[in-house]
Amino acid sequence: MTNKEKWQAVLERDGRFGDAFVYGVSSTRIFCRPTCPSKRPQEENVTFFEGAGAAREAGFRACKRCKPEVALPVDVAEASGVTERELKEVQRMEALKQELQKDQGVLTAGLEAGFGSTRALYERAPSRLGMTPATYAKGGAGASIRYAVQECELGFVLVARTEVGVCSIALGDSSEELEDGLRAEFFAAQIGRDDAGLADELRMVVESLDGKTAFPDLPLDIRATAFQARVWKELQRIGRGETISYSQLAERLGEPKAVRAVASACARNPVALVHPCHRVVGKDGAARGFRWSVERKRRLLERESRE
Repeated sequence: MTNKEKWQAVLERDGRFGDAFVYGVSSTRIFCRPTCPSKRPQEENVTFFEGAGAAREAGFRACKRCKPEVALPVDVAEASGVTERELKEVQRMEALKQELQKDQGVLTAGLEAGFGSTRALYERAPSRLGMTPATYAKGGAGASIRYAVQECELGFVLVARTEVGVCSIALGDSSEELEDGLRAEFFAAQIGRDDAGLADELRMVVESLDGKTAFPDLPLDIRATAFQARVWKELQRIGRGETISYSQLAERLGEPKAVRAVASACARNPVALVHPCHRVVGKDGAARGFRWSVERKRRLLERESRE
């Protein structure tokens, strides 16, 4: 979501974003949920944070009315577009993140967050955190990411992977731009270029981008909320050469009012083409809102429509 979209959610007290982010008010040094019933602050006094932990680190304290540090009850599942079980899993993972930041040890953090055993903790946490709990507790330090970059018809493409699977496929105007973006996203990881080691993955991605082959079925290591995972899974059902609108995608998910949330999930897609968000267009059929530039989105759609 952009800051403009977040501010609109705050103005409307939009329940779909109850736990998606928090906002801090500089004049009071208090942070709130977007659904907080308190009087709306001036926009220039607002700073947005991904979660309560980031707001606390910036020197803000939690609002006593909306209690942004307390997990939302499961009756918001319907508004969020996720099942009760999925919502509980997301809440438990958010609790784990907060506990890991307290420097009290992984086992203690897992038990405090509601994991019944270390086995459950290490089996389930990596798929949500994108790394083991111990690595997350150190801010991602120690995670190893290899990447490769190559020129293609759409500019340059970067493929990066952990030991588990591909964590990023990005398009850009130069290798430097893509490398800087990767390091900014995984700022605490050990990152190194490995063109030889990733030659097969890079070749398959480039051939797909150039329209020579279908996109390969690569193992992935990406982080997602339950709602993002639903959106990305639905994207994979859009056939090559087909397009749908953001509102149609929301309807397919059974959430016709969640158009902005769907658009936000598309914008956060970390792997180009694996989740073909370029096939989602405006109501008028125009290409809009592609993470890797609208011009690349147009070119992808034009090529696919000719195949």
